[in-house]
Amino acid sequence: MSHADILLIEDTPTLLEIYRSLLKASGHSVTTAVNAADGLQAFAQHSYSLVVLDIALPDQDGIELMNLLLSIRPKTAIIAITADRSVSLAVKAMRAGASELLIKPFDQARFLNAVNKALKSRNGAARGQTRISTSAPKDFIGTSLTIETAWKQIRSAANSRAPVFITGEIGTGKERCARTVHDLSAHRSSPFIKVNCRTVSSDRHERDFLETVLSPRQDDKTNPLAAQSQSASIYFDEICELSMDRQESLFGRLEDMKPQFAGISSQDGSGFRLLAASRHDPIHAIAAGKLSEQLYDVLHVIPIWLPPLRERKEDVMNVAQNALQRFSQEEGRQFVGFDSEVAELFVSLSWPGNIRELLNTIRGIVVSHRGPIVTRDMLPAGLLSRSALNSSTDNRSFNGPDAIDALVGLKLAEIERRIIERTIAGTDGSIAKAARILDVAPSTIYRKMEGWQAAEVASQSGSVK
Repeated sequence: MSHADILLIEDTPTLLEIYRSLLKASGHSVTTAVNAADGLQAFAQHSYSLVVLDIALPDQDGIELMNLLLSIRPKTAIIAITADRSVSLAVKAMRAGASELLIKPFDQARFLNAVNKALKSRNGAARGQTRISTSAPKDFIGTSLTIETAWKQIRSAANSRAPVFITGEIGTGKERCARTVHDLSAHRSSPFIKVNCRTVSSDRHERDFLETVLSPRQDDKTNPLAAQSQSASIYFDEICELSMDRQESLFGRLEDMKPQFAGISSQDGSGFRLLAASRHDPIHAIAAGKLSEQLYDVLHVIPIWLPPLRERKEDVMNVAQNALQRFSQEEGRQFVGFDSEVAELFVSLSWPGNIRELLNTIRGIVVSHRGPIVTRDMLPAGLLSRSALNSSTDNRSFNGPDAIDALVGLKLAEIERRIIERTIAGTDGSIAKAARILDVAPSTIYRKMEGWQAAEVASQSGSVK
């Protein structure tokens, strides 16, 4: 590693001298400080590549000092040092912006490895050679503020090993978000392991995997966390669907393994990354008894919220056009765009199934037709009926005789779908509010929406022209 200017803040004289000697022997220039005040003064007078900071300082909390330093120079790399192995402290340190958290005691090699890694990451960013792309992938394209914010959160999360908690409605791309964080990280070559929490009780593979994860035997070579996941990303899909007993067991297991996650480095620098996702707001899920508060504290370190499509209408046609080009190429079609009527319709719809529903719709069109322009007659009947329903009820109550007459002759399943979708539209797309109005569980609506989408895709795939 090339020469670097390093600020070392440590109040224990013997440790200060040990760290200083190791850094100087590696060719670095070292400025020392024994308290927060002296460290802040030195930091203000010179631009350092790296700060090595003992969190336990006599005159100021180290986390507060870290926040202050990064507010002055946000791109400064910081290695935090502590003897406290608590998860809560690790969470605070990583949220504050620490590049690494070293747990005392650690050996010389571990210390220098952390320094070299922090400097390498910092220098790469300074050259514009970060390990992640500055442009969003196809899954997160758009110009809306909400999706740009989500993309920035994804990029930031990729630069850390701290746990990530992803929330968003059905179809907003939570798993794709988790995989993107993994793919953009320094550990992209290691496994991405998905645990489907919705099927743990019924699927033997998922159940066996989770039980292996929860195994108390830390030396068990069959344990994925010990055997194949030295730097793996473990993704808990729909974590709130996991039974409370299993959530509590998972929390206990993670407590035993806390040096290996949440940004806490093990002695050899290995460790795994935790990601979780839920369509439920985690705070509401805790109140409803669907999410363990302790597990929430472990997993909810870096939150990422994926906005529903109805809140980013300016992105709809960008997403649609990108998908049309991609699917057209995959299927050997010649589609080039949408006519104005279809574009206007797409923007006006609430898309309760979000990105997934939009992509499924476009894929079905591409599979079933040859192009070159997507016209209204190519749209699935279900989409057109929803559009007609929205148009017919925009300026009148849904409770009048005209509305009832419009339902006569329809199958009961179609009437149910129209009522549910209209209720969702009337609550600005809120599944939770619609569920309360209809006196059903939100999960019931989500299951019905998934069934509708699956039926439409199957129907479209079976009518290829």
